[in-house]
Formats: sequence, structure tokens, C-alpha cells
Amino acid sequence: MNFFSRNLNSNNVNTNNRNEKTEIIDEETIDQKKNLKAPDHESWSFELVRDFFALFSSILFSALGYGILVPLIAFKLESNLSNSILISISSITQIGAGIIFAKILPEMGKKFGLINSLYVGTILSASSALLLYFYIDYFLWLVSIFIFGTSLFICGVIRQTIILEASLKKSKALMISSGSMIVAIGNSLGPIILSVIQTNNSFASYFLAFISFLISMLPLSKLQRFDNFKIREEKKIGIFRYIKNSPKIMLAGFTVNYAISSSNAFLIIYGIKLGLAQDEAALLYSVLLFGTIFSLPIGYLTDIINKRFLMIFSALISLTCISLILFTKDIHNLYLLLFASFGAMTGMKLPALVLINDKYKPTQRLAVNSAFSKFSLMGNITGVIVTGGIIQIFGPKGLWISIIAILLFFIIFCAHNYTKKIINKNQSDEPYSTDDISA
Repeated sequence: MNFFSRNLNSNNVNTNNRNEKTEIIDEETIDQKKNLKAPDHESWSFELVRDFFALFSSILFSALGYGILVPLIAFKLESNLSNSILISISSITQIGAGIIFAKILPEMGKKFGLINSLYVGTILSASSALLLYFYIDYFLWLVSIFIFGTSLFICGVIRQTIILEASLKKSKALMISSGSMIVAIGNSLGPIILSVIQTNNSFASYFLAFISFLISMLPLSKLQRFDNFKIREEKKIGIFRYIKNSPKIMLAGFTVNYAISSSNAFLIIYGIKLGLAQDEAALLYSVLLFGTIFSLPIGYLTDIINKRFLMIFSALISLTCISLILFTKDIHNLYLLLFASFGAMTGMKLPALVLINDKYKPTQRLAVNSAFSKFSLMGNITGVIVTGGIIQIFGPKGLWISIIAILLFFIIFCAHNYTKKIINKNQSDEPYSTDDISA
């Protein structure tokens, strides 16, 4: 049984294609009639390099703005709220904005174009950076955080879609991983910059995030040609249909977002509870994000080995590291294990993202990415709610107990699913290949 096999048995491929339970539109016919196809590239060119430079520059400054705001939001909540449930509700509101907007985004992209929609999202992000400074009461705070969450969803999904449209066929995973690494670098630099300039929770810190978001809009003028890719009205496919067709893929996104959102909400507070100073606690978040430096090698591996095997193997590594964090008392070991565990989680979500996009036609990518992001955001909400409750029971270490539980669930689900597939294959006396298993 070769998990690294790249060559599928042609009969099995044909059978799998016939049995595929996905609503796929005849892209080529539509494109020929309506000329709606996005720019195509068969090899690297100056134009393509320029596009990616502009896109990655925009991503970097946007990620920097978000990285500055993450500890500021945590400090604001920690200083104004003592109840972890209320803190959880704030995080849920931010995440829930994306889930609510998921159905609207494809229509928005169709009507205004990808780049113009990205301008709208970025302006909302910049405005939110200023609004979040003013904590007048809890309700107004939730309104501000809802607007911020909406902007993050718009920008994240559209940038992801543009990367997939612009990438060469054989390097999609590598380019997505490069974008993810740039996001992580920008996010992790935010707390570091705050610790250097020592503006702490002052208005100057929020204004710096505002400026960073505005700068991220400047390179977008170089990407206007992607507005030629119009998002066609498609037959509606409910999110549960995607889950039924691709359970392991969707669950991988859910699991990673569960872990990351739990850490976003409680890791800095966890550090403060351990007795760390605010700037030291904020560095925990930076170390976690630096773990995604593994994005590049994982992106390379995603393009050459079995993606489902990589998802499960990465989950096992993450589970091991998080389990060790639960028992470590040394701060330096904590930094190292955070770096490794969340780096490994990149190996769960990146293959899932590539698999879900490979399964559907390019004209459906904005819709399928919205659905994938929506279900992943459900993982964010579930993570914040469940982890907040577990922390109330077990104290600060409840954060790690919660993440261990979801990783175990993902691994057990995959093992059960593959076991059923193997049994069914053996009973039907058909050749078995792990690449034939639907995601």
C-alpha cells in the first residue's frame, strides 16, 4: 500500500470520476461562449512575477495590521472583562461575521469584481482598527468586532482565490503556502513591533494598524486585470453537500481553525495567567505564528506526495507537541513546542485547501472557497465556545486539553473512514489504492 503513489490506476480514476457526487459545471463550454476565464499561465513570465509580488506585498501589510491588532484586542478584553464566556462571545462575533457573509461574497464578487471587493474589505479593516480603540460598552464593541470579522473574511477568501487563479497548475500548493507564510510573518511581526515601540494599548498602536491596512491597498492597482474574471451565477450547493462529498477535507479545515481560534482567544491570556508580562505573553502568539514558516516545505511536499497522508501525519505531530505542552513547565520548551505544533498544522490545512479546489472547476472556486472557509469558521466558533468552557473547569491548561481533544477526534475519524473504505474494497475484490479514497 503506497501512500506516496502519484500514478493512479486508470480504471479506478474513471470509476471515481463517474461516481463523483459533486455539482461540476462544464467550464470549457461556458468559457468559450462567454469568455469568462481568468488569465491562464503555462510558465513563469514577468507579468506573473509582477502579479505575485503585488499580491504578496498587499498580503504582508494587511497581515501586519492584523498582527498588531490581535494582542491589542486581547489586552482590551482582559482589562475590561473578567468572564471568559464574554471574551468567547467577542471572538465568536468576529468569526460569525464571516459565516454570515459567506453566502453574500460570491454575489459580491460577481457584481463588483474580485479586486474592487478586496478594496471594500480592506477599507473595512482599516476603519475597524480605529473603532476597536474605543471601548465604550460591550454592545458597541461587538459591533466593531463584527465589522472587523467581515473585512477579514472578504480579504482572506478573495486573496486565496486570486492566488489559485494566478498560480501555475503544478505549483498551486507552493504558492498558497508562500502566501500563508507571508501572512504568518506579518501577523508575528505585529506583537514584536509593539514590544519595540512600547506604545502598548495607546491610540498610536491602533493608528499604526490603520496605516498598515491602507498601505496594503496600494499594490492592488497592479491586479486589476483579475476583475476580468467574472463570477458566474451557479447552481447553489449547500455546505452540507460539500461536507458529505469531502468529509476529511472539510474536517481538516475545521480542526485547524478550532485550534488556532482557541489559541488566538486564550493564548496571550494564558501567558498572563502564568505570570508573564504583557509583551512576553504577546510573544507566545508570535512564536505560534512563526511555526507556519514550515508552509514552504509543506507546500513543496503537498505537490509531490499523497495529500491525505500528509494531513493525517501532520495531525499526529501536532497532537504529540500539544500533549507535551500540557506537561511542560519550562518557558523555552513552551516556545519550541508551540512553534512545532502549529507549524505541523499547516500540513493539515494546506493539502485540504488544494484538494477541495482540485475537486471543483475554476469557475466555482470563489463559491467552494467560501464554503470551505465557512465550515472552517464554524471550527473557530466551536473552538472558542468549547475551549472557554473547558478553561472555566480546568483553568488555563484547559486550552491544551481542548486542542488535544479535537486533534484526537480528527485522527480517529480519518482512521475509521479509511478502515471502512479498506473493508469495502476488500469485499468487492477491487484493487485498492489510498488515492482512490474520496476525501
